Amino acid sequence: MAYITHGKSVNFISFMKKRFVRIIPIYWVLTSVALAVFIISPSSVNSTMAPPGVINSYLLFPVEGKSMLLEVAWTLRYEFIFYIIFSLSLLTPNRYVTVSVLLGGIWACSKFSYENYYIGFFFTHYMGEFLLGILSFLFYTKGKSLTLVVLSSIAALVGYFYGTHDGVLTYGLYSTVLFNVFVMLEDKIKRNASMVRPISYLGDASYSIYLAHLFIIAAAGILYKHTEFMNDPILFNISTLVASVFFSVLFYEFVERIITRKLTAIKHAAPSVG
Repeated sequence: MAYITHGKSVNFISFMKKRFVRIIPIYWVLTSVALAVFIISPSSVNSTMAPPGVINSYLLFPVEGKSMLLEVAWTLRYEFIFYIIFSLSLLTPNRYVTVSVLLGGIWACSKFSYENYYIGFFFTHYMGEFLLGILSFLFYTKGKSLTLVVLSSIAALVGYFYGTHDGVLTYGLYSTVLFNVFVMLEDKIKRNASMVRPISYLGDASYSIYLAHLFIIAAAGILYKHTEFMNDPILFNISTLVASVFFSVLFYEFVERIITRKLTAIKHAAPSVG
């Protein structure tokens, strides 16, 4: 978000509209598929978790004791908290300082326990991961410094060994370091067009892969139980990975891109008010 809005005059309304068009319609499509599966076979949807709620699933609203129809999308709730915080920071003179302070404050408050479910949900350590994203953006725009990567690597190691109760201080930190190492290698990678194109395409399709892959895994699980061909764990994992990417990419091509393009065209065609 920091990268795509960098140097642009973006207001709260336009930012949130773009996020809504990009995220919600495709999510609703696959949530509806999950709802259809739930109606036909309730045990096939989140059978190991709390019973799913329909309304809170579509609204992405957290409800204590209720899971989501499309459980993999639980992170979208935190995404939208971040979007609101980031869009509000656009109203301030220095958006990156503002959003960093707000995210860091929420992350710090996550260290306390809260009796109220919703307060505890808001003050989450996941906001620390968005903060790391902002810091990665600053690393990218301010110059790719090897010193910064070395210091970050040390911080990641410290976090890994001493921050075992905070996912941001373990997986988040060293994932950020790995990401920034690839950023440093970006210029060299760009020279190999045959490598860049497929990776870039998978990046474009990543949202569909993220939302749709569980359906493929569920189908593969059924085949695993009833087909001897799939009884080899290595074969199962490889074939499931390939199938997940393949069918998710098809969904991206024939559903996500079409819906997003049509909604974007409608948004641009709508007359401005005022």
